[in-house]
Amino acid sequence: MRRGHGKGLTVLTADEVTVDADTPEIPVGIDGESVTMPTPVRCTIQPRALRVAVPRERPGVPTPKPSLDWPLLWQLASFRARAGSEPLPAQPGQEHSRAR
Repeated sequence: MRRGHGKGLTVLTADEVTVDADTPEIPVGIDGESVTMPTPVRCTIQPRALRVAVPRERPGVPTPKPSLDWPLLWQLASFRARAGSEPLPAQPGQEHSRAR
């Protein structure tokens, strides 16, 4: 709203707000719906008050990355096979050459 430069607009921060009026009830918007509430209307902020449970297999959730095989990664990073270990299997499309 004009980045705080507008006249008549005051921005405040609070954990609780009480709205009072000269009438016994006032219209209030709650989650996009209009309801009538008795005055005074007290609004509070409660951290972690809303919990939402969603299905694990819902649309739009990226597939989890596979877990790392740390011993294999260490072996690949060392550029040599460990003593007593078998050589790594050839990957499709790769050929291993041996010195003769």
